[in-house]
Amino acid sequence: MYLTSKCQLNCDFCFMNDLIRGSNNSIPVNKALKIIDMFVDNGIESISLLGGEPLLYEEILSICEFIESKKVHFTITTNGILLNEKFLRSLSKFSYLKLAFSVINIKESNNMYGNKMLKNIKKNIGLASKMGIRTSINTVLINQKIEDLVEIVDFCNENNIERYSMATFANVETRAKVTLSINDCINFYLKLSDYVNKNKYNIDLALEGCMIY
Repeated sequence: MYLTSKCQLNCDFCFMNDLIRGSNNSIPVNKALKIIDMFVDNGIESISLLGGEPLLYEEILSICEFIESKKVHFTITTNGILLNEKFLRSLSKFSYLKLAFSVINIKESNNMYGNKMLKNIKKNIGLASKMGIRTSINTVLINQKIEDLVEIVDFCNENNIERYSMATFANVETRAKVTLSINDCINFYLKLSDYVNKNKYNIDLALEGCMIY
């Protein structure tokens, strides 16, 4: 469910163009609850809450409470900027929730966020994990080097992140300058798998698709 198109960032690889991102294009909460009810009635076992940035959706906690009451697993995919200890404590009560952090790079010398924002995002990821919230990190593969991804995997291990997912990217009508081929992404996955096994990290590593459709 795309709850809102609003977002604080303007990522080159995002399929939501500037016009969509800048509009107040959000689902009314009553409509969202009806859609979720329809999902549950039809046997859906997991719901992914997306944006834009879903934490900018004013009724996000109401949505979480409703899905939790249905005993359905759900994921919020977030850039992590809005989170703080108080917000995370509100989210920690939802036993069916997983937080998926969208992170492109965590190198302070080479990131799209700015070092202050990046430090805050990394802090929030660590806090979420410590509070017992199921936590994962997603990275869209654009032009990173294997060393960048190894650094994220090490960060996942240090913070007990249960899953690290890399997404191959289809460059359709975006500003992103994609330099990584599908073969590059597969090779990254194989090298990281060896690295995770060699170091006995307890991380579920995945290579998936980030497609425009």
